[in-house]
Amino acid sequence: MGFATTLALCANQGLFCNRVHRDINGSLWVSQQGFVDDPFANQGALAEKGYDLDVNYRFNVGRYGRLGVNLVGTYLDEWTVTPLKALPSTSFGCAGYFGNNCTYINGPNYRWRHSLRATWETPWHGLDVSLAWRYFSQVRLDQFSSNPNLAAPAGCTVANGCISNTDTHLPSISYLDLTAAIQQQLYQLQRQHVRLRV
Repeated sequence: MGFATTLALCANQGLFCNRVHRDINGSLWVSQQGFVDDPFANQGALAEKGYDLDVNYRFNVGRYGRLGVNLVGTYLDEWTVTPLKALPSTSFGCAGYFGNNCTYINGPNYRWRHSLRATWETPWHGLDVSLAWRYFSQVRLDQFSSNPNLAAPAGCTVANGCISNTDTHLPSISYLDLTAAIQQQLYQLQRQHVRLRV
């Protein structure tokens, strides 16, 4: 379920507060006496809904060879986590968010990401040149969600230092990759066997 989810459920719904053990000063982080029980148990559910796009197009450019364009994109509409399947009130949506509760196997949950590749098949000795654009949309820290199961505790803001201003969001990012490849033709030499008779 995760320590962050346990803390949120305790604070917002009064659930699993017996798993939260504070030290003598009321802290969970200052000493080893403060901790959150997080037993391994298959109690939750994960649902994902989105759209995938895959488009390919190739065409001739006369004596200059051929041009191919490929677009592979994914739009994430919903990424719903239910820590306790028996209690739907514990669910929260992570599409467009990252953080303690919303970073799973794939890292941040980008709403939109794509890879667009254009390949020029030149007429010169099998030379191919490709330019690829990989894009990932902006994501926000899950504590800024309106869902109380994700939102930061009341009074916890960037202004008072409760939330780090470097963690409020990850901006959209693009990567450009330029590659070139050439094919070499291999010729097989056939050996002729000559038999001499003596």
